[in-house]
Amino acid sequence: MKNIIRYIDLKNVSPEVFSTMWEVDFIIDIQVPTIFQYTSDRVLCHLWEPPRVYTNISSLLLSKELLDVYMMRCYAPFTNGFFPVNRNASLVFESSEFGYYIETPDVTNWIILHPDNNIHRKMDSISHSILQDIFKEKNIKTKYVGNDLFLRDKIDNQWKKFVGSLYRPAKNNSSYSDIALTWKFDVDVANRVRKVADDENIKLKKFKVEDIGSRVTGVFSVYPTVNREEVELEFINRFSNSFDLTIKSDTLLKEEYDLLFDMGNRRLEDINWQHKGINDNFGDSSYE
Repeated sequence: MKNIIRYIDLKNVSPEVFSTMWEVDFIIDIQVPTIFQYTSDRVLCHLWEPPRVYTNISSLLLSKELLDVYMMRCYAPFTNGFFPVNRNASLVFESSEFGYYIETPDVTNWIILHPDNNIHRKMDSISHSILQDIFKEKNIKTKYVGNDLFLRDKIDNQWKKFVGSLYRPAKNNSSYSDIALTWKFDVDVANRVRKVADDENIKLKKFKVEDIGSRVTGVFSVYPTVNREEVELEFINRFSNSFDLTIKSDTLLKEEYDLLFDMGNRRLEDINWQHKGINDNFGDSSYE
C-alpha cells in the first residue's frame, strides 16, 4: 500500500495566513508528506531579505503610491540550499537585495513538505520538470533557469518568467520546497513597487529593466485558453506519483489554522519586524 500525501487546498488566504506560509513547518507540526495549495485573497506584495541584515523598508511599506497594494515583509528561513546559485543567470542573492513577489488570486502557490530530510533539491527539480512536461503537452515551450521557469511571449518574442521556486531543509528533519505559478501578472503594481523602491534606494532582486513586463508574465497573457484547474490538478497528481504517494484531500484543524493566523497577525503588527526585519519577538529563530 502506498504512503499518503496530504493535499490541503487553503484557497484564497488572508495576509495573516499568507505571511506565515514560508515558515509553516515551524508553526504547526507536520509529520507526513503534505502539499499546500493557496492564493492571496487580494493584491499583495511580499518582500524578504537574508537574516540579520535589518534594512529599513518603512518608506516602501507605507508609500502613498502603493495604498492599493497590501505590502508586507515575510519571514523566510534562509539556510544552505535555500535555492540554487546561478551567477550566469544573475540569481545570486546579495545581502543588500530584497526578493519580492506580486501576489493576487491569479498566482497559485504550492508548499511541499516531506519527512525525508535530504530531498528538498530533488523536490524542487521535479516540480519544475513536471510543469515543463505539462506545458509541453499543450505545445507551450518553457526553459528552466536557476529557480525560475520562462516561457516565450509570442508577441515580442521574449523569454519571460512565470514560475519561481525556493527550497530548504525543514523542521522535524524534513524537506521543504515551494513553487509559485503566475496565471496573470499585475505589471502595473510590479512597476510601481519597483519605482518606489528605486526612489527610496531599496534594492530589489532580479531584472534590471525599466518595465518588468518585458521579463515577467503570466500564462494567460500569452496562452489565454489554458485550463488552469486542469494544470493545477495535474501538477498535484504527477508530483505525488513521482514519490509513489497517494493523495488524501485534507484540511487544517481549526487549532492549526489559528496558529498560522495568530503568528501572521503578530508579524504584520510588529513594526520592528515589518520595517527593519528584527525578529526578536518571534520565539525560536534558531533556523536562521
